[in-house]
Amino acid sequence: MGVELLSSRAIIGTFYEELDRITANQQSLVNRLAFFVQATQREETYRWLGQVPQMREWNQGGRELQKLRDNEYKIKNKIWESTLEFQLDDLRLDKTGQVRIRIGELADRA
Repeated sequence: MGVELLSSRAIIGTFYEELDRITANQQSLVNRLAFFVQATQREETYRWLGQVPQMREWNQGGRELQKLRDNEYKIKNKIWESTLEFQLDDLRLDKTGQVRIRIGELADRA
C-alpha cells in the first residue's frame, strides 16, 4: 500500500483534522476544570470575588459583616506560530508517511 502525495492544501487540511481529533479528546476534561472567557485585548485583567467566610454560630449581638477578598490576575495575550518547511522531493518521494507523521506532531503540540 503506497503513501499518497500531499499537496500544500492537503497538509493544511491534515493539520486541522489532527488538531480537531486531539482537542475533541481533551475537551471534556477542559470543560470540567475551566470555563471559557473571550479574550479581546492585548492584556486581559480578570477580577473575581474571594471565598465566602466560614459560618459561625449566631449570637445575640447580631450579624458581623465580612468583606470578600478582591482578587485579580492579568494575562498578556501572545500570538504563537510554528511553520514546517519541506523540500518538494520530500513531499513527492515520502514512502513511509513521514510528512503526515510530522504534521500530526505539530498538531499535537498546538
